[in-house]
Amino acid sequence: MDDSLLAECWAGWALIDRILAWIWGFWLHLWTSLSLSITWSRQVWSCFFRGGAVFLVVTAVLLIPVVLYQIQVEPTITSSLEKPPQDWDSQDKNRVFRYSMVVFCLQILLNSLLGGLLVFDVERGLAGNRTSFHGFLGRDFGSFLGMLSTAVLVTSAVLLGLFFFVVPGFLFLSMCFVAVPAMVKEKGGGLQCLGRSYSLTQGHWIAILGLLFLLQFPLMLGFIILGQWLSGGEGQFWLRFLLSVVSVSLHGTASAVVYIQLRMRKEGFSPEANSDGGE
Repeated sequence: MDDSLLAECWAGWALIDRILAWIWGFWLHLWTSLSLSITWSRQVWSCFFRGGAVFLVVTAVLLIPVVLYQIQVEPTITSSLEKPPQDWDSQDKNRVFRYSMVVFCLQILLNSLLGGLLVFDVERGLAGNRTSFHGFLGRDFGSFLGMLSTAVLVTSAVLLGLFFFVVPGFLFLSMCFVAVPAMVKEKGGGLQCLGRSYSLTQGHWIAILGLLFLLQFPLMLGFIILGQWLSGGEGQFWLRFLLSVVSVSLHGTASAVVYIQLRMRKEGFSPEANSDGGE
């Protein structure tokens, strides 16, 4: 066989070998990420039930601005939503877009903020302890303004990513997922905590997105089924509020759980040794 032909055969085989290795590595990473998502999901639900009424009440209080905005805007937005999308004029489109963006931004902001507020009690939950209102109110969360500014940075990053072909928004959401819990536990600045979140979540972005899907999909399905049954009116509004409380509470719990679990995996952090709220 000609040497040049033999060299081309070896080069072709090497290329195929690299492609197969990449495909195998990708599916292995996907499988590992899915397994991790399921494990984290179980831990989130466990901490959520241990937190019980405390988590739900704190979330409901945080959602008051969203509810007030929805009550104020609902009458004007309903007239647009009752029309088929193809019949919307420019005013309808602007109204629906503005309403959707405000609610979306508030949701991301509260999701991030709640992760910081719940991180100490999630830490106690992972150590096998329950949460009480007295214990929650006695926590030292540091600067609320610092938490809020970090949550605003996270919301801005996700929003910026969504405007650039959508997919970067989900990546930024994964990268910044534990920024606010890191700010509360480690007392860093906003940009520093974004960097800290990126460092902790690196290599686990698919697992975080999988976790969010596992937590939110059943709630979305429940809203579709029960929403059809209630078919509009006050019943559907309060159903939406109840599911929003559960959804945001689960997201905040997930943020805190992932932060602690990643520190355990990468740094040997122990929630049992630190479940008093300090380090």
